Amino acid sequence: MDEAFATGFGALSVHEIATHPTDSSRFYSSYYSGGFRAFKIKENGCGSDGAPCIVEVGGYLDPLGNDFWGVQMWQHPASGQWYVLASDRDSGLWIFRDTTP
Repeated sequence: MDEAFATGFGALSVHEIATHPTDSSRFYSSYYSGGFRAFKIKENGCGSDGAPCIVEVGGYLDPLGNDFWGVQMWQHPASGQWYVLASDRDSGLWIFRDTTP
């Protein structure tokens, strides 16, 4: 996120986290005005010390803005496809297909 937008652009904090049920290194957040975000924990790390780190790997922010406050994983019973259900306090339920291998 750009620090130039840190004030005056709505609530920019994480409200809820959902981990992926089959891969604990992946998790998703509802980020109020910052949209919906997807993250992965890298075991080998990102810095020179090799410590694990968190990398943002995806997300969504509508051009007209969002107010995401809930996030949950759901698996379609027939296909086995995973989805992320994200609730927006202004526009309702958003459904994102999980495409991460």
